[in-house]
Amino acid sequence: MRSQPVLGLRSRAMAEVEIIEEIEAVTRGFWRPSPGAVHPALRLLRAHDSKF
Repeated sequence: MRSQPVLGLRSRAMAEVEIIEEIEAVTRGFWRPSPGAVHPALRLLRAHDSKF
């Protein structure tokens, strides 16, 4: 799960729900990560890089 939010953030700033929707679209509905999966991944990114 850790790499998927980064892929979306490379192109533009996105809210958590937009990241979830983007992952769902890219996987053609196969996977829709829960907020409980996305939020900790973003928190980890913020801890390592203040740009997020």
